[in-house]
Amino acid sequence: MSRKHIDHADIARFAQEKVNLPSDKASEYRAQVRRLRERLESYLSEHPDFSLKKILLSGSLAKGTALRSLNDIDVACYISGADAPESVSELLEYLSERLRKALVIPPKNNGVQK
Repeated sequence: MSRKHIDHADIARFAQEKVNLPSDKASEYRAQVRRLRERLESYLSEHPDFSLKKILLSGSLAKGTALRSLNDIDVACYISGADAPESVSELLEYLSERLRKALVIPPKNNGVQK
């Protein structure tokens, strides 16, 4: 009974085929964030006093370590102003409202039919 040993090439091939996010998909996701950032920059050029100042790609996609099972894209948001809430839930709502305003996304209706 012989044993086949797994070498580096086997592990690298497995990672490429089963684990790592393909580069074309990574490029597509990075382009989505780039378009989002460009739309915000365009809005900021017309509204320099807006509290949401910058969006940057962050996390595994930015580092080039994203997995094939990527199910979210991390972005860092820079906010200025003393009126930004401190609690996480309030901050997320605050940020959501500003993103919808800057990117012209209709507000959620929370299941209410209009």
